[in-house]
Amino acid sequence: MSTTDRAPQLARSIAHPLRIRIISALDGGSVGLDALSAEVGADRRTVQRHARVLERAGLLCSMRTSRGITYELARLPFFDDTEYGSISTAAREAAVAATLAHTQTATLAALEAGGFDRTDIHLSRSSLTVSEEQWTTLTREFAGLLERIEALQEEAAQQPADAHDGSPVNAGAILMLFERAPSGGGRSHGHDDDASFSADEALDRSWSMCEDMLQSLTSPRTDWALVASMADQLRVVAAAAHAAEARTLEARIPERELVPVD
Repeated sequence: MSTTDRAPQLARSIAHPLRIRIISALDGGSVGLDALSAEVGADRRTVQRHARVLERAGLLCSMRTSRGITYELARLPFFDDTEYGSISTAAREAAVAATLAHTQTATLAALEAGGFDRTDIHLSRSSLTVSEEQWTTLTREFAGLLERIEALQEEAAQQPADAHDGSPVNAGAILMLFERAPSGGGRSHGHDDDASFSADEALDRSWSMCEDMLQSLTSPRTDWALVASMADQLRVVAAAAHAAEARTLEARIPERELVPVD
């Protein structure tokens, strides 16, 4: 299977807030099922179900030991421009929505833990209007910065623990470049013609998220951030299924013959 063939499957596999949480929890190394369940706020059965989806996508590895099941991150979900372009609009939006939901949860947790108390942190937002050529320049600048961040991470990982001056800093970096919503509402671009979610797939996804939301709502400690992010996901899936259904119905309606009026 080529990388462009794998890209849609990969996008769909991470299009769930709980799966993004699982990937994030495993970013620091292997974690046992019980610890992972406690970390992401879901029961063992739910975690195993979503972990199997990630494993089939090649993102996770599972190992059975005498102490139970342990999960390890095989690779981070990453798309190059060609792969991202091969993914349908709705699948992209579902994956982005799940990632943004987790980003919000992670940054708010960092805020509560004092992660923004340093005087040398960076937090900024810019709104700008550029040409297509300047947009391309921006994407290259972001890609270059990401490469430098990854190089620093690799360099830090190769250093012995006692090589650091003082305690290591558990840093987080978020890079985003996107088109702002039009001032009058609506979409910046129309959906592609791909019927991204069939009715059956939309129902399967919706039931899965409803079950997870119910499980979270009936647990001793409701994870409202997870419930909210799954509700957002449900909206994306429903909107995509509705749009696909509308296109199908429109294609089935025969053009009416115009009858001349005397």
